[in-house]
Amino acid sequence: MKIRTGFVSNSSSSSFVIVGHYFDEENYDELKRKLGFITDEDDEDYDCDELEEKMYSILDENGFTYQFEDSGLYVGLEFSEIEDNETRKQFYERVKTKIKDVFEIDVEPVLVNAVIGMGGELEW
Repeated sequence: MKIRTGFVSNSSSSSFVIVGHYFDEENYDELKRKLGFITDEDDEDYDCDELEEKMYSILDENGFTYQFEDSGLYVGLEFSEIEDNETRKQFYERVKTKIKDVFEIDVEPVLVNAVIGMGGELEW
């Protein structure tokens, strides 16, 4: 009989850890305004595919790790991207500065653990 020790996974899910921000419905709408998809509080008549394409482009061009949800967006950098000579505090500050530079929104980054299930659903 063969005995296996250590961690064994039979799961079809994957996970990652990011330092970033969750743009909830309210501040996700602020992003849409900055990108010109919403012009005032009552105007939400925009092309969702065009918005999605533009958001993917901005996020990819700036090297963000991200996940869209029904009511918002998680965006940040994977914790594995911390530099050898960088402290955790400096990394958080770099993430904060990067989000502010790209989206012109001041946020306080948090550590987020995400799991993508085998059906594609996101669990935070």
